[in-house]
Amino acid sequence: MTHTPCRPIGRLLMQAARTYREAAMAQLRARGYGQLTMAHAGILPHIEVSGTRLTAIAERAAMTKQSVSQLVSELEKAGYVQRRRDENDGRAQQIIFTPLGMACREDLNTIKYEIEKALMASIGTQETDMLCDVLARMPALLSAGR
Repeated sequence: MTHTPCRPIGRLLMQAARTYREAAMAQLRARGYGQLTMAHAGILPHIEVSGTRLTAIAERAAMTKQSVSQLVSELEKAGYVQRRRDENDGRAQQIIFTPLGMACREDLNTIKYEIEKALMASIGTQETDMLCDVLARMPALLSAGR
């Protein structure tokens, strides 16, 4: 007899992720970054401080290169990032943060810390640690079953 989960785990994970992103975006907008969309915020964490190729951002964000290119163009126009020639490959470009982009990145890190601190205060340190442990192990557990 197979055990059927009593709750839709996938749906709960998606709802939790969406709620987390919405809370972060609300706080980011309150700090003056009102022109950023959820899609913009979805690629910002995939840009390294030292710069990242567009193809790497697309791969990390699980998006098409064309979609990421459009988002990068919008972020560039808004002053958050700029493109520069890759020193190792003249055909490629690196996406790097501008000073505004770096400030946004730092504010976003602070916001994430505050959200996680509030979660920990709400559910407790032990439960938060358990949640982090399970979430960290999930990719390996799920890919092992393939």
